[in-house]
Amino acid sequence: MLDPVDRVEVVDRYTVRFRLKEPFVWLVNMLANPTGTWIVARELVDKYGDLKRPESAIGTGPFVLDRYEPNVKTIFRRNPDYFRPGQPWVDGVEWLVLEDDSAGLATYRTGQIDCGPWHWWVVRQQDLRLAQEERAPPRVPGLPVQRDHGHLHADRQAPFNDVRVRRAISHAIDRQAVIDAVYLKGEPTPGDLPGPARVVSAHRPARPGRASTTATIRKEARRLLAEAGFPRGSRRS
Repeated sequence: MLDPVDRVEVVDRYTVRFRLKEPFVWLVNMLANPTGTWIVARELVDKYGDLKRPESAIGTGPFVLDRYEPNVKTIFRRNPDYFRPGQPWVDGVEWLVLEDDSAGLATYRTGQIDCGPWHWWVVRQQDLRLAQEERAPPRVPGLPVQRDHGHLHADRQAPFNDVRVRRAISHAIDRQAVIDAVYLKGEPTPGDLPGPARVVSAHRPARPGRASTTATIRKEARRLLAEAGFPRGSRRS
């Protein structure tokens, strides 16, 4: 993530200068990325030698590690010194290790845990229909919010510099087929994230003017390509 960084120089007490091997516009993004660029307290490294011990999990987050039981659970309590006043809104969080999927589902449905026991705190795909059909209150699972997207260069490179070509490609992608074939079952939605109303209603009507059939979508894609000067697709192989 930080391979383009050659070295870091101290300018003064509150300033550092990053020297790069090459232009790297994503530097600020990488520094803010929680995947691997955490702010580490130096005193912890001095004390423990590395960050492998649970006691070294100290940062600026809303919770403080209270107890860690390997392969059982991890307990966090509210950080009284959190930098956002009034937050967090809960006194603590317990993360349980639930290796058995059936036991995890039963624990969720009986209200012993507040979030789904699978990845992203949801119910497994094969268990979702059963949980929805039973409607066992108060643990009725909703649809998880998972964002996946593709990018197209909108620069000077043809044919993608023509908005009609980009729209044609968007029309030609069968999102429901992708969901059904290779990923979690769900709903293809527009670029806006579901709001609170989404939690109440599992479905919402399609937007006015939205193509309703695959044939209509493909027809619109062909029309846009022809209008952009590519009646048979791109001239480039």
